[in-house]
Parts: sequence; structure tokens; C-alpha cells
Amino acid sequence: MPRVSIETAKRLARDPQDVDRATQAARATETALAREKRRHDAEKWPNEFMAHWRCLPDAAELDEPVREHRFHATRKWRFDLAWTRLKVAVELHGGTWKRKSGHNGAGVAKDAAKINAAQELGWKVFVFAGDQLKNMAENVMQVADFIRGQTC
Repeated sequence: MPRVSIETAKRLARDPQDVDRATQAARATETALAREKRRHDAEKWPNEFMAHWRCLPDAAELDEPVREHRFHATRKWRFDLAWTRLKVAVELHGGTWKRKSGHNGAGVAKDAAKINAAQELGWKVFVFAGDQLKNMAENVMQVADFIRGQTC
């Protein structure tokens, strides 16, 4: 389906029903594209983290993290990456300087509540955001060093 803006769809339509159908189709396309972009953005940082993780010299000896692990019994909270046996988690917050709903005041408060609840349940949570994501190798080393210390 070609991408058509809502304005273009209205302009091209010949009667009111066509305008409604064209507007609905354009909105559905925009929604699908936005959903796909969010999914891609959400996978970007965990994919990069995992690429660095697998390059560790002792990667075969370290547990591989679980993606999107749901850690809370009643809430739908998930960690980006989690080592469930050790109760260690990583949260990767990309786009912190963009105007996104997850990174406004309410979003920050919800993230804090999630991390506080995880810590109450015994999880150790690493949070990387903004400029920290530019050097993913350092983030991976920090988590790997912590995990190595937990398994000795």
C-alpha cells in the first residue's frame, strides 16, 4: 500500500465516503509505520548490547540474558535484558532527549517505580541512557564484571 498523507487522501477523494475511506486508510498506514518504528527502536539497543556481549572472551562461560523478561507477578513490567538466575537486569533507555511519552516526567516516574519494585524483589538493575549508549562496550564490560563477581 503506498504511503499517502491524510491531507493528500482528502484532496484525491471524489465524494465524502471516499474521503472517509481514504482518511481511515491513511491513518491506518501512519499507525502501522509508527508501530514498526517503535518496535525497531526498542530492539536497537538490546541488539547492540547482545552483539558486544557475544564478543566477550568468556561469553560461552557466562549466562546469556533473557530478553523482555517479565519480572513482576501482577504488573506487566519487563526488563530489556535479564539474567534470571542471578536476578541481574539491564534497562536501555534510548531517545532520552527526544519528546517521547516514556521520557517525560510521568514516564520517568513510572520507570523509577518499576526499578524500585524490582529492587524490592531482589533484582540488581543497571540502567544505561543517553550518552552512555554511545559506548556500549563499556556498559557490557560493567555488567559482565558484576556478573563474574556474582558467580565466583
